[in-house]
Amino acid sequence: MKKYMRTAIIFAILFFLVPDIGRGQKAYQYDTARTMDRKNVVRWNMTPWILWGGGNFTLGYERRISEFQSVSLNVGRLEFPELVSLNLSSLNVGTQKDRGGFSIAADYRRYFKTRNRGLAPDGLYWGPYIAYYTMGLQNSWIYTDSNTFDQSNLTLDGRINILNVGVELGYQFVIKRRLTVDLIFIGPGVGFYSGKFELDGNLNIDEEDELIQALRDALYENYPGLETLVSEKTLETSGSFGNWGAGLRFVVQIGFAF
Repeated sequence: MKKYMRTAIIFAILFFLVPDIGRGQKAYQYDTARTMDRKNVVRWNMTPWILWGGGNFTLGYERRISEFQSVSLNVGRLEFPELVSLNLSSLNVGTQKDRGGFSIAADYRRYFKTRNRGLAPDGLYWGPYIAYYTMGLQNSWIYTDSNTFDQSNLTLDGRINILNVGVELGYQFVIKRRLTVDLIFIGPGVGFYSGKFELDGNLNIDEEDELIQALRDALYENYPGLETLVSEKTLETSGSFGNWGAGLRFVVQIGFAF
């Protein structure tokens, strides 16, 4: 099913591209006043903040390199969602020491000549992109043994890395010649998902399995895509994983043109 979905997405992109083929020789009048000589855009990528909270902050810069082409770069701080509270009666008083990370993404944009009223960076565009995300987490809990009721410290260290490469289709609005709203509404691609988790504490086999299952549930709740990429055999008390899978990019950004 996923194969057919990816094929449908590719054909949807081609549907937008085909009408412009062979029409490049026609004379079109462009409203150059929409962008004038403003070749630069600085912007805030709202998407991580919307998805994962206020600890995520990403800034971007776009530069026009010709009338209908531009390049852009986004760099930001990411914060792993909280995993302090797991659904286990044997764990309490959780603390989260570190859950930071960063992201970097770049793309090349070709703005459609025959569909847009203005020059880049205004209007409908498409182009390739590459994006890298990394997030770490360090949790600790007080663990209570179910048999002896002895308490001990339990710690979890982990990191998730994602590399996505694909093609995007988006639209950038230029409002009052200064304010920009950039929407990347479809960005299919392929991604490599890797990471490592290490759990340290005094656990017997049954309790270890119970805790690992609770950890899986918490990860899948915050990152549903991991459920198909991280199998039960790869997420263990000490282990790493690496898998290829489908990648998608959806972005909402607001900026300032100058």
